[in-house]
Amino acid sequence: MPLRGISCRAYWSIAIIVPRHWWHYVEATETSLSLNYWVPLKDDMDLALDEFLVNHIVESFVKGESEQTKQYLLNPNQLEDISSTPSELYAQFQQAVQNAESEEHKRKLWETDYLTQSKFRELLARVRLTVRHLEVMPKEEYKLLLESNSKRLQTETRTATESWPISSTLELLISSMCAPRTIAGMKREFFRRLYT
Repeated sequence: MPLRGISCRAYWSIAIIVPRHWWHYVEATETSLSLNYWVPLKDDMDLALDEFLVNHIVESFVKGESEQTKQYLLNPNQLEDISSTPSELYAQFQQAVQNAESEEHKRKLWETDYLTQSKFRELLARVRLTVRHLEVMPKEEYKLLLESNSKRLQTETRTATESWPISSTLELLISSMCAPRTIAGMKREFFRRLYT
């Protein structure tokens, strides 16, 4: 997939619709107040299992490690949320599943996160909103943005006297264990055992 990014200036009352899997990459460059809404999809619970497995793998590597290692491997919002035991992390996952299935938390689950072209045109005609497709940033501009925001790049550009938070081999191991194909294989094996 080519390196691409989109930049826009959003003012009050502007809505930005971000496709599935991309909301992680949305970033405000200035202090702002935003309201985010997650459209619940039928396969969100399947993705919750993916997230549980990845969290378990990564958390197992950071327990008892230095703050520097934790900052390198975890998202900023996860630094204070490390489960003390694997069963505690599993209990959180199990509670999320139960909440999603309970009547009091029942929300309409959508099949897909995209409207058909005809439904989209129909909605535009009814609501009379101005909708525009955002322009893709020039490749070099996007690359500069990524480099300026990358903690890993800051780590890589340290002087030789400073130590790395983790070895490159360990980083490759963690990345391999958390790769989508690996997680999918773990889920297949889990469901095979669960239903046989």
